[in-house]
Amino acid sequence: MTAIEKDIQVLVESVLGEGISVEIKKSKVGDYTSNVAFLLAPKLKKNPVHIAEEIAGKIKPAGLVEKAEAVNGHLNFYLNYSELAMVVLLESRTEGYGKQPKKRKKIILEHTSVNPSGPVHVGRIRNSIIGDSLGKILEYAGYDVEIHYFVNDIGKQIAIIAQGLAEGVEPD
Repeated sequence: MTAIEKDIQVLVESVLGEGISVEIKKSKVGDYTSNVAFLLAPKLKKNPVHIAEEIAGKIKPAGLVEKAEAVNGHLNFYLNYSELAMVVLLESRTEGYGKQPKKRKKIILEHTSVNPSGPVHVGRIRNSIIGDSLGKILEYAGYDVEIHYFVNDIGKQIAIIAQGLAEGVEPD
């Protein structure tokens, strides 16, 4: 159960009492929704629309929930995005935030095959930075990453350079 779902559970329990199982789902109408009024209707012998309206009227928003409203028997909850942003910012500053458990998958990441016979420029450095960053992100996501950096020292260009050096041609 997420922190948001716990806050919603606490709000509903504050009205209905503890021990009421509340199913909470993401919603297209509000941010989250619950069908608790439909579950209570047979026991209370009341219309779920009236039950939802009664519950929504008694809920005092707190924490991550800004408001609750009843729509066709469903309880819809809307988040307090200012509060949520603060929680996310504080959480993101903790060590290991977002780090995933180790996965049983290995990724071999090959990147930045630099042309050793050409000039070094920002574009080539950029590719090295992107490749290395991608490797670190994948490791943080829990993958076993093996990074390979190949020097492109085979091929026609190198053969021409080697032949030129063998024949005594001096580089410019």
